Amino acid sequence: PNPFSGKQITIELQGMQQREAVPVQIYNQQGVMMFDEILTSDGPGVLQREVSFENALPQGLYIIKAGKTLQLTRKIVVN
Repeated sequence: PNPFSGKQITIELQGMQQREAVPVQIYNQQGVMMFDEILTSDGPGVLQREVSFENALPQGLYIIKAGKTLQLTRKIVVN
């Protein structure tokens, strides 16, 4: 969901051609990296993973970057 509470988010990437390792990063408005992990797809199709944060992300706007070149981006809002 967007906006979300800051505790847990579902990351979904479609169009996986094979079993792939995909870097995913989340940045806050100031450009500080809040999350950096490599997620691995189970096979062709969709990669879907629940990401939980030990401490909820503070309110604000965040940018998720994903893919081998980190060119896939999405803005999310934490309420």
